Amino acid sequence: MAITLTFAQSIASETDNVATYTSAAFTPADSDVLIVFSEVSTTTGVLSIEDSLGGAWSRTEFIAVAGLTDTTLECWVRDTTVSAVSITVTCKTSIADGAGCSAHVYRVAGANGAGLACIVQDKSATGSNGTPAVTLNASAATTNATLVCATISANPAGLTEPTGWTEGADTGYASPT
Repeated sequence: MAITLTFAQSIASETDNVATYTSAAFTPADSDVLIVFSEVSTTTGVLSIEDSLGGAWSRTEFIAVAGLTDTTLECWVRDTTVSAVSITVTCKTSIADGAGCSAHVYRVAGANGAGLACIVQDKSATGSNGTPAVTLNASAATTNATLVCATISANPAGLTEPTGWTEGADTGYASPT
C-alpha cells in the first residue's frame, strides 16, 4: 500500500494566557496515523498533545526557534492508529502563558506501524534570518512520505514551499507575530 498524506485540521489561535488549544472535529480514515506540528508562542511551559479518543502521543522533535522568544515548534505522532470516528486534537501547555498557537494535524495512510516506529528519520534546523536548510542523514526513500514544518514570525505567514513540494497548511495569528 502506498503512503498518502492528507491535511486534516489546523489550530490557529491568538488567545493569550490559556493552557489548551483545540482543533475542530474531523474524521480520519480507519488505521490512519496522526502527526501534529505545533508551535506555541512565548510559553515557558512544557507542550503536550492530547486527543478526544484518549490516545497517547510521542514527541519526535523539539525545536527552540531562534529569534523568537520562548517559542517552540514540535512534531508529535500518535502512538496508535485511529478508527474512522470523529476526533479533536488539543495542544496543551503545562502553564497558561501561551500567547498563541498554530498547529497542523496530518493523516498518514499506509504507514508501516504507528508512533515513533513509523518515523524513519527526523532532523531540525534553526535560523533567525533567511530559510533554514535541513540535511537528512540519508536520502529520503521514494516509498516514504516526507513532512516538513517551518515557522516564521509574521502574519500572514508568507512562506513559499520549495519547487516540487506541496504546502498542506499556512496559518498565522496577529499577536504576537
